[in-house]
Amino acid sequence: MSPKSPGYIRQYLVDRDVGALRPTGPYVIRRLIRNLEPERISTIVELGPGPGVATRPVLEVLPKRARYIAIEKNGAFLEALKSITDPRFEVIRGDARAVKDVLAARGVHEVDAVIASLPFSFLTREERAAIVGSVYSLLTEGGRFVIFHQFSRIMKPFVRERFGQVDVRFVVRNVFPCFVLSCRKNGSGAP
Repeated sequence: MSPKSPGYIRQYLVDRDVGALRPTGPYVIRRLIRNLEPERISTIVELGPGPGVATRPVLEVLPKRARYIAIEKNGAFLEALKSITDPRFEVIRGDARAVKDVLAARGVHEVDAVIASLPFSFLTREERAAIVGSVYSLLTEGGRFVIFHQFSRIMKPFVRERFGQVDVRFVVRNVFPCFVLSCRKNGSGAP
């Protein structure tokens, strides 16, 4: 976390949509980046970036021409994200459940990758399925969807249903151990 970042525990206590007591650790971030194939990305979207713990390392490996859009609804985390001065980066106040509308309002209808560390267990089944469906429709052919810093495999059936295959990795070296789910849009997902 940057020095300007609000504490996770405090945000967890005051915002019912914050699902982590601690920031994503470096081993999870390394796994996330390995699954992204950053050299192939021209536009990436992050859903629920918090204060940007994963955002900064992902920006470091993206091509110079890439565009990075972060969608966050927590006000304290939005303020922390504004400290990122990279010209490729744009932060938008919004809700991941409305990702297509938020992006469409900015003329973005297609992206190469979406990453998310949302607290999916706080959402209904319908909301989980809708987010996965929206991500699928936004991704270019071959685009990547990586869900990280998850304390359960609750999203695996939703991702598998839409994308066909999902790679699930358990990262023990994190406080607390968690899952990273990764898939690629290959045209064989459900409609």
